[in-house]
Amino acid sequence: MEKDLIVGVCAYKGLLVFLAPEDDSPFEHPNWTCVVGERPMCSIRDTKRHLGISEEAAKILRQLGDQKDDASVSSSSEIGWSETDGVTSFSWTGFPMAIMGMPVKVAAGYRFREGEYVTIKNVVDPQAASVIDAMMHRNQAAEDSCGADRFESDDE
Repeated sequence: MEKDLIVGVCAYKGLLVFLAPEDDSPFEHPNWTCVVGERPMCSIRDTKRHLGISEEAAKILRQLGDQKDDASVSSSSEIGWSETDGVTSFSWTGFPMAIMGMPVKVAAGYRFREGEYVTIKNVVDPQAASVIDAMMHRNQAAEDSCGADRFESDDE
């Protein structure tokens, strides 16, 4: 990631992948907050300088703003944008390196903030990609074992 970037958001197989640098630098940065506890939450302030989003991830994040059903909007949101004193922040529920699948709960009034981030390449951490691949493989295997033919009746 570029020098000023602290957080990157990419997409892999339809899932959002949140990436923080491998060193401890974000934890000492004044624009970075990460609270670990019962409900971990991370936030990056001054997104124009410190948040990178790939075009693939931006497409998913834009779609979140198009959700109209009440189930996707929550006071305990998983992703949110906010603005304080003219500076935009982006937050998500989870650890600094996280994988988030759909559906995602967004804050009431969520909208994707065009121009409030740096566009980055969609380079996903290899460990995150392997976790996603393993999860999808396992889900496919479970789906295959629960196929409709398994429940066919002997009464014909």
